[in-house]
Amino acid sequence: MNLTKDELEALRRHGFSTKDVFDGTRYSTSEWQRMLETNGQHVAIRKAPCKKGGHRLFDKGNHCLVCSPASPGFISRHTTNGYVYIYGSLKGKLIKVGFTTDLSERYKFIIRESYGGFDDWEQLFFVQFENAGRVESQAHSALADCIAVGSYIKDGKTQNSRELFSCSFSRARDAVLKSSEKKMSEPKTSLRTLLYEF
Repeated sequence: MNLTKDELEALRRHGFSTKDVFDGTRYSTSEWQRMLETNGQHVAIRKAPCKKGGHRLFDKGNHCLVCSPASPGFISRHTTNGYVYIYGSLKGKLIKVGFTTDLSERYKFIIRESYGGFDDWEQLFFVQFENAGRVESQAHSALADCIAVGSYIKDGKTQNSRELFSCSFSRARDAVLKSSEKKMSEPKTSLRTLLYEF
């Protein structure tokens, strides 16, 4: 896809790459918003450009990525110190890469909600980073070619998962560790990771 200099700069400013962009020019707004969820992507090229500057990139909330500053919630998530973790499900042959500030509570949630439709998740790896949300986003972009679609129940409603990948543990680990963000701890790795070299 051909993106302008302003569009590429907006992606960089918001912590995205071109892999996070979905071509929504042939879809209605509700359709491309749904496709973003399904694909685990964050930005769409919209057929109708924004009225202010004629830009084509829009976030999930249908806001122009070039004209709109990053939302406080988005900035907060990307600049929060925390843990980037990798879980694995042998039943699903899936890897989950995520970010949390509380490893224990996050793990309880994943098991309780049968994240992605599986209840056998194991914690395989974690490392504490500055700007951990940004590290998670970078890792997701690096693994975009192996996104897996799953679902789970939250507050009685079915939710699509956006953190599941059909890849080996080592590929997911490498995607996390290639980040240039500062590590606040040494990586911790389970002895069972060889079982997850799918």
